[in-house]
Amino acid sequence: MDIHPLQNTLYTALLTLVIMLPWIFFRKHVSRTTILLFAIVYLLNEGLLSLGGGLQLLYWPLLNYNWLGKIFSLVVTLAILPVIIRTERPYTAIGMRMTVIPRYLLLCLIMGGALLLIKAYINYAQATSEHVTVERFLYQASLPGLQEELLYRGVYLWLIQSALRKHDPDGTERPVFEMIFISLLFGLGHGLAMNYKAQIHLDISVFAMASISGFVYTWIRIKSGSLLLPVLFHNLINTGIALAHWIK
Repeated sequence: MDIHPLQNTLYTALLTLVIMLPWIFFRKHVSRTTILLFAIVYLLNEGLLSLGGGLQLLYWPLLNYNWLGKIFSLVVTLAILPVIIRTERPYTAIGMRMTVIPRYLLLCLIMGGALLLIKAYINYAQATSEHVTVERFLYQASLPGLQEELLYRGVYLWLIQSALRKHDPDGTERPVFEMIFISLLFGLGHGLAMNYKAQIHLDISVFAMASISGFVYTWIRIKSGSLLLPVLFHNLINTGIALAHWIK
């Protein structure tokens, strides 16, 4: 198996952390142990994505999307969650619940619906005619939203909030910084690339769109108290992109 894709993924992940972590260390009352844990979990999951993709290419070369990498990341994250999130109910703490906060439900639906419509218009305008497979529809309607929301709006958000609020037990501080941090991290995760030759590429348009989407998803996650709506809108938008190419 070619190890270069794994190297590229880890180099990109390390570069992302080098860009993002200094913004945290300059803040007061930061738990550096929790930040270190965040960095380890981030690198682990990026590595699992690449490892799964490599194994899939080796054993199931006919699949065009990284099913195995996403599944590896999901399964390992769920398995180690009680170790990472040291609370009485770790799964509930990161938003794994089927209910949302009622008073914010309508507002969350409006925000998510607006993002869905805006991205549907943009994607249709930019889409080109291409063959869209059933696999693409099934993949985009399931794994990306599940895996990415579990991590970015679940585990990563909780760790960053925990690190920054170690001395804020009442939770009175507005989570604006955390929302921006997670959104930019999400943007870099989609738009930044660095290979084993130390060549760096940043797709500005992808970074910007992913960051904006990430901010909306994070806002919905915090207001709704659940990952349910972010996962739903994330997968709907991804499926809409595939649909736009199919219609064209």
